[in-house]
Amino acid sequence: MSEIKKTLAIFKSRWPEVGLLVILPVISSTLMILRPVSQKSDVYQHTAFCFVNLLYLGLMIIAFILNYGFMRTIFLDETKPHSPAMLLKLGSHFF
Repeated sequence: MSEIKKTLAIFKSRWPEVGLLVILPVISSTLMILRPVSQKSDVYQHTAFCFVNLLYLGLMIIAFILNYGFMRTIFLDETKPHSPAMLLKLGSHFF
């Protein structure tokens, strides 16, 4: 029960970071659902499809790095909030 209380305390004090970690994969998944799909061999459709896929890949990589940084900061200092830039900096070492 004490572990649940610790987890809730971390979520309560660092809710903007937790929200970012939840929303970023949702946005990237929505991009994959809304990506342009066409039966035609149009150059613009192909370019848009490649752009959306690269954007999805980039967002997922950023989400993973943010997640690793968040886990690292939880290990170091549990309830102290950090900026997304700091999470990216700390998480990049584990990616």
